[in-house]
Amino acid sequence: MTKRNRNETLTGQPLTLQEVNRQIGDSFRFSIEDRQSDYGKVEASYQDKKKAKRKTEKSTVGKGKATKKLKGTFANKETASKAVHAESKRIKELR
Repeated sequence: MTKRNRNETLTGQPLTLQEVNRQIGDSFRFSIEDRQSDYGKVEASYQDKKKAKRKTEKSTVGKGKATKKLKGTFANKETASKAVHAESKRIKELR
């Protein structure tokens, strides 16, 4: 294994550095979409072991119609609730 920023191969040979210049006519463009404002709700599912059923924790974020569903299944209601709260807070801060 090698260390970071060593500029050498795994065998210890030095890497040659290449300078990259922007050629005439080369260009690029990008944009950042505000997709967080689309969400009105956040949901996370968890497994209720006593009833052997999957349940959902929900939180209202705003006026959007879309629902952001967090990936995976959380271990219990408390962790699902914390995840929903954290994601709701993050979305609100981005607005």
